[in-house]
Amino acid sequence: MASVCVLSLGLALWTMRVSQPWAFFGSPMRAWEFAAGGLAFMVTPYVARRCSDRVKDALVALGFAVTMGAVLFFDDRTPFPGLTALVPVVGTVLMIAAGTGRGRMTWSLGTPVMQTIGNVSYSWYLWHWPVLLLFPLIGSLRGLGAGVAGLVVSFLLAWATYHLVENRVRFSPIFAPSPMRSVVLGICLTVIGTGSALALRSTARVALASPEQAKYMHVRDDLPSIYRDGCHQSVLKEAVPGCVYGDPAGRRTVVVFGDSHAAQWFPAFDRIARQNGWKLISLTKSACPSVWVTPYRPELGRRYVECERWRALAAQRIAQEHPALVILANSSDHVQIAQREVNGKASRGIRAEQWRDGMRDTLAKLGPSAGSIVILRDTPFPGFDVPTCLSKAAWKGENALAACSFDRRQALNGNVFALERQAAEGLANVSVIDLSDSLCTSSTCAPLLAGGLAYRDDHHLTVGASRGLASALLERLGSRLTH
Repeated sequence: MASVCVLSLGLALWTMRVSQPWAFFGSPMRAWEFAAGGLAFMVTPYVARRCSDRVKDALVALGFAVTMGAVLFFDDRTPFPGLTALVPVVGTVLMIAAGTGRGRMTWSLGTPVMQTIGNVSYSWYLWHWPVLLLFPLIGSLRGLGAGVAGLVVSFLLAWATYHLVENRVRFSPIFAPSPMRSVVLGICLTVIGTGSALALRSTARVALASPEQAKYMHVRDDLPSIYRDGCHQSVLKEAVPGCVYGDPAGRRTVVVFGDSHAAQWFPAFDRIARQNGWKLISLTKSACPSVWVTPYRPELGRRYVECERWRALAAQRIAQEHPALVILANSSDHVQIAQREVNGKASRGIRAEQWRDGMRDTLAKLGPSAGSIVILRDTPFPGFDVPTCLSKAAWKGENALAACSFDRRQALNGNVFALERQAAEGLANVSVIDLSDSLCTSSTCAPLLAGGLAYRDDHHLTVGASRGLASALLERLGSRLTH
């Protein structure tokens, strides 16, 4: 057990540096927590014999305080499950190992309420995932109400399955006396569950392969060519590739600079560059805005230092090129996260004043080497996965526009746009372009553009939609291309 603890924890710490989701969801990276529970069970008789009730009470109180500390102070900024996971694990181990005494603290752990919660806790943990994810989709409740109702429903399901399924198998006269029968049952259930999932997946794939559904199935893989060319950098890469599009010998150089919301505009600028003989340079990186700020990456569990390094190298490349035009385009969601934090929900994002000041820093760094700089307003956020919505509408025979259009005011982040305009005030070679009217009416935004899909997911334009906006984009650029 101790060996599993050490090896698994070491693997978890290494994986945290590469991908926090793998460290969280990967069983080998979490096995040390189960091993710690096994060790706690093994040392419990020793603690029961050698420690007084007063010492046990103190250990239980310490364990409870440590565990509650994790509950109260851990949030999505906490690197987890790295070394910080030791806090709730150690607290739980202390309560288990010292929980056999007759003191006041140990007595509280043995009350019927605590025992009931403890008995169903793991089932509750398993049930809360599907319930909390699906409950808001099938009910009318939203927000906190949906969360509380989901927890109650998942507890009732946990209590039912604990008594009607788990205990009946654990204490079954058929399986309890025979470890081999238990193992065979586990294997059979695993095969049945996996087989059922694969069968459902196959059925869904057949349905999605129909001509009507295929366009929704494959649209999320329809990425701008810079992804295939290795010119759009992923999260962990920092280099700035020497990718040039349009006319490499063109007299006018144009740079597109920003995160994936700049990359989504590449098809439009590529069409414009080819038609006008521009030299087009694409400098984009996933989740890394061209605004001089430091994002936080939840999947890494740390500050996004790769973004800082890449952005500095990209700025150097722009200074070397002396482009006639630099286009800055970024996701407004970097600042939306910060607004949710201000409203009391735990999250780490960029505050409004940081975004404004960071944009000013970017403009100051690029201004001397760029003829003109254009800040392109971010595209609307639908708030849902558009291809999935359209797929469901087609499957149900519903009108796609009626089912999947969304409110313009909620989809456009006016606060971020105002911050960017503030940053550009007083700078003669900086201007702001808003193409929202090409994507939305005065009140709603449509999921389709010129008969094709407008979005490939819940916030990125499709290649076709981007190309379709090339003329409107060129018209808005207008005199800014005379430098």
